[in-house]
Amino acid sequence: LRLFSSKVEPDDTGCDMDERMEDGRTGLHVAWMLGRAGSVRELIEAGAEVRAKDEKRRTFMYWATAASAGGYLEVLRYIAETCGEELLREKDEFDRTCALWASAGGQLEVLRYL
Repeated sequence: LRLFSSKVEPDDTGCDMDERMEDGRTGLHVAWMLGRAGSVRELIEAGAEVRAKDEKRRTFMYWATAASAGGYLEVLRYIAETCGEELLREKDEFDRTCALWASAGGQLEVLRYL
């Protein structure tokens, strides 16, 4: 993530920003899990695959809506405007939506937005 924070172009480093971990998560998933909203924006602007899903068919949005850290609502709005609101309505392998994850995580402000 430091790579994208410093505005280094991926082509200059030979890095694949959509490379997957064993469980299918990408750098975008991890950036959300760590609460790195700025890194998320930079990854999206650099062309990261926003619809990439992990092995449980969850996009990075699931981590954002369930997380307890603040600052996600602003980025959720940015993502809805940039990537489309349908990304917020996708379901995981158990047909759970981001709204359900927000509810389970006690994210009332996020739930109201969704």
